[in-house]
Amino acid sequence: MKIKFLLVIIIAFAAVSSIFAEGWESRSSGLGNVFFKCVAFSSATNVFVGGNLNSIKSTNAGDNWSVLPAPVAGTVCNSIFFTNALTGYFGCTLSGTTAIYKTTDGGLTFTTSLISSDVNINSINFPSLNTGYAACGSGNILKTTNAGVNWIYTPTPSINKFAVFSVSFANDSVGFVAGSDGIFIKTTNGGNNWETHSVGVSYAFYSISTTDILNAYGVGEGAIMAKTTDGGITWIGTSSPSIKAELRSVDFKNTLTGYACGNTGFIMRTTNGGINWTQQTSQTTHFLSGIKFWGYNLGIAVGYNSTILKTTDGGGSPIGIHNINNEKLSFFKLNQNYPNPFNPSTHINFSIPENGDVMLKILDISGKEIFNLIGSYLSKGEYERTFDGTNLASGIYFYKLEFKGISGKVYSDEKKLVLIK
Repeated sequence: MKIKFLLVIIIAFAAVSSIFAEGWESRSSGLGNVFFKCVAFSSATNVFVGGNLNSIKSTNAGDNWSVLPAPVAGTVCNSIFFTNALTGYFGCTLSGTTAIYKTTDGGLTFTTSLISSDVNINSINFPSLNTGYAACGSGNILKTTNAGVNWIYTPTPSINKFAVFSVSFANDSVGFVAGSDGIFIKTTNGGNNWETHSVGVSYAFYSISTTDILNAYGVGEGAIMAKTTDGGITWIGTSSPSIKAELRSVDFKNTLTGYACGNTGFIMRTTNGGINWTQQTSQTTHFLSGIKFWGYNLGIAVGYNSTILKTTDGGGSPIGIHNINNEKLSFFKLNQNYPNPFNPSTHINFSIPENGDVMLKILDISGKEIFNLIGSYLSKGEYERTFDGTNLASGIYFYKLEFKGISGKVYSDEKKLVLIK
């Protein structure tokens, strides 16, 4: 198996109004010092957070919170996963007993899906309504095919002192598990057999996010990250010596756009599949243990000392976006980049006449997307985005603007740009 290592480029920047529309803002749970460990959305408005003896729910996208009832109340909740707006699973531990509790009414009541003497349910993932997997701290993987009525152990590889922390499946059959000692395991037949893949480091990977059967992304100790784009045949490990964060959670929305969080309030975003990461201002220095997004803009991050952070714009507009004119406009327009040809950077201007979702992408000559420059909700106005092509070879590329306004209007345009080095 080929293993390659790259340095992640971390770009730190100040939270000034010309860059951030809103960014991350603190929200109060109304509780004391609770260690919040995980977060999950069941809909655009309903959010669940698991914590140490207190787990909570919001019905207005994270602005206000209420405590969940027993049997979840009073336990340590390490993992939550919802398969639809009402049905969810909570991995909890109390006094050495591990349980999975299930709700079918959006957290109003719970039934016991599993009672076990195993060590911690660190992660739960359901690729479909009935089929789900749970990662145990002991190194075991549990599976259900009947929506939690029964759980069975899958035959995981025998690896000395191997602990598993996170599980993520692309479909009922293909999934990845992140664990200790730089090891990932993968199955292509629903857990009947597992393959072992090592990234070649001794760090633990605490979280993994899978977008499809080929692409998976993991983060862990020492700011270590790893990804595969070929279904686990080859893993690319990335690390940053300048960042001392321990990364605890990762959430990718597609093969390009993802988020990660960790200690000292560290939140990062990538829009090019992890090649580059941008540090975001989180308004906290507390340890962040969980991050999750509903769509591209609405996100919740949680951690120590009852920390809850919320963003409605993807954590702030990507660096380099400037609103250069917010006067009322009546047209959509994508201007030709300048300079063109360029080396190494160029500017892209566009106008939108109403608020809406904006996607600005860089494509290669075959039409394959290689950079997602913008994936955010923007207010009406004229914007400028600086694109840096330092990591690209000379050649012809294209940039494509896609827009969907609050009125339902849709706009798309594409232009050519030339990089000459």
